[in-house]
Amino acid sequence: MGDSPLPGGGGPPGPDFGCLSSACTAAKSAVVDAANAIISKCGQVASANATAAAMLAIATAILGLVSALTGYLIGAIGVAAAIALLAAATVSLNWLLAWVIISLIATALIFLTIWAAMMIYVAVLQSQLGSLQNDFLSDVAIVKKVCPSNCWSDVDLRLPSC
Repeated sequence: MGDSPLPGGGGPPGPDFGCLSSACTAAKSAVVDAANAIISKCGQVASANATAAAMLAIATAILGLVSALTGYLIGAIGVAAAIALLAAATVSLNWLLAWVIISLIATALIFLTIWAAMMIYVAVLQSQLGSLQNDFLSDVAIVKKVCPSNCWSDVDLRLPSC
C-alpha cells in the first residue's frame, strides 16, 4: 500500500494518453502539415516542369523556323552561293535573311538556356520533395508512437503522391 495518499494505494490519476492528449494532437498536426508541404511542393515541381517544357517547345519551334529559312536560302541561291553570302555578308535581302537566321538561332539558344536552368530548378525541387517525404514518414512514426492505434484513422498516414 506504500506511499499513496489515496486509500487502497491508487495514487493520483496519470496524464491523459488518449487521442486528445497534447502529444498525440501535436503529432497528428505535424503529419497534416507535412502532407500539405508535400502537396505544395508537388505543385511547384509540376509548374516548373511545365515551364521547362514550354521553353523547350519555343526553342524547338524557333530552330524549326531557322531550318526552314536556311533551306529556303540554300534552295534559292545554292550551297556555294549561300556560304559565300554568309561569309561576305553582302547588303541585300538575302543578307537580311542571313541576319534573321542568326538572330533566331541566338533567340533559340536563350530559350534553351532557360530550359536548362529550369531543369536544374526542377532537380532542386525534387530534392526538397524527397526531404519533405522523409519528414512526413518521421512524423507518421511519431504518431504511431505517441497515439493509441484507434487514433490513427483521425489523420491520413499515407504518403501523399504527386
